Amino acid sequence: SRDSVQISSRDSVQIRSRDSVQIRSRDSVQIRSRDSVQIRSRDSVQIRSRDSAQIRSRDSVQIRSRDSVQIRSRNLVQIRSRDSVQIRSRDSVQIRSRDSVQI
Repeated sequence: SRDSVQISSRDSVQIRSRDSVQIRSRDSVQIRSRDSVQIRSRDSVQIRSRDSAQIRSRDSVQIRSRDSVQIRSRNLVQIRSRDSVQIRSRDSVQIRSRDSVQI
């Protein structure tokens, strides 16, 4: 069309528009815009921006920022920062810092 260009090779298709590039291969789709990259495969979705990355799989979500990592699964939430680790399950909360463990 007027606003997009499509480039095809054996293994992939690349669609370029004003604001984004979309690369489609057999196993994945990659969407690149000014501020973010989104990578979609069979089992996971990865969204990367300047300050954070979000990785979604079947069983868990991982959110990474400059200062912390948050891992969410079915029964557990784990939040990791520079100085502490926080583990949350259905029945308990555990906070680990450099000097102590709090349950």
